[in-house]
Amino acid sequence: MTKLDTSGNMIWVRTFDWVWSGYNINIAPDSGFIFSGHAGSSSQFVVTRTDKKGNIIWQDTVKKPNNYWLGGWLLGKTKTQLDSNNHIVSMAKFRYDYVDINTYKTGIIIIKHDYNGNKLWERKYKPFGMLTSWVYHGANLQDSPQMLVMPNNDIIIAASAFVVHPFDTMIANFKGVLLKLDSQGDSLWARYYNVRHLADRTIFNDMLLLDDGGFLIGGYFEPFWENNWFGSLLVRTDSLGMTPAAHTLNVNESLAAIDNPPVKTYPNPVGDVFNFDLDAVELNPLSFELTVYNIMGERVKQMDLASGQTAVNVASLAPGVYFYRIYCSSTQKKYTGKFIKQ
Repeated sequence: MTKLDTSGNMIWVRTFDWVWSGYNINIAPDSGFIFSGHAGSSSQFVVTRTDKKGNIIWQDTVKKPNNYWLGGWLLGKTKTQLDSNNHIVSMAKFRYDYVDINTYKTGIIIIKHDYNGNKLWERKYKPFGMLTSWVYHGANLQDSPQMLVMPNNDIIIAASAFVVHPFDTMIANFKGVLLKLDSQGDSLWARYYNVRHLADRTIFNDMLLLDDGGFLIGGYFEPFWENNWFGSLLVRTDSLGMTPAAHTLNVNESLAAIDNPPVKTYPNPVGDVFNFDLDAVELNPLSFELTVYNIMGERVKQMDLASGQTAVNVASLAPGVYFYRIYCSSTQKKYTGKFIKQ
């Protein structure tokens, strides 16, 4: 890492022997620097904070899980950004289901640290699922995924992944993908974009947050029927990632997810009051945060819950299907489900 003055003269240079690739340097509030990269033959993901002279204040290393291929577990450039709380959000790609150098799948790992280097949470995503008319395999996320931390600390990721027609496996190619997470790293929605023909290759490489909350994504496309022919690509969406070319998909979260016991809820369907029995899942008198989303992924209610049976007034919600997430900050456990409002 090198610091230059405004005339390009070197002020200082620092080397980090344990990191063989570092990307996306951020200036910290104390004028120091924060960056992430790969280490240990790409089998470790390293997040580093330095002072303003490049001296290390702390570093945190995420090692390769035992069930992943060692060489090249992490791929491509990493991304790091500070949120409004000066928490550090970092992202990288990783391989799984490895067979050989040409046969593997790729997912996304996202980590949040506080300013002192304490890890707040870690999420791994395998972005594939079953759709109404398409099968989204997510066999490989191409090129360099982009990450954007929004003003409310939600996280947007732009990437590309493989989509296959369910009735004709000869029609398939990479498509641009948007994945939105909340500030705890939980998935709110995911979309892929069939801009032209499904057989065309569509790659997302950059994105901007617009004033109206929507997104502008840039990249390129390669028509399947033309050899060595490429075109530039711009996609504009609304705040929910919707555009006429968008298709909603599911996301399989956390390759090492802990099976938390379900929260007892009643009644369902609900009229005006919805009850949560938290004693069934936590024995200690802890506090919980309840967040409710509508079917479009919009946050419609958020409140704190106390341990024990808790009644929540949902009379103000319109009739329809809703999803809830209960989060305990002291244990970092999450409990999710859905209910129907009559």
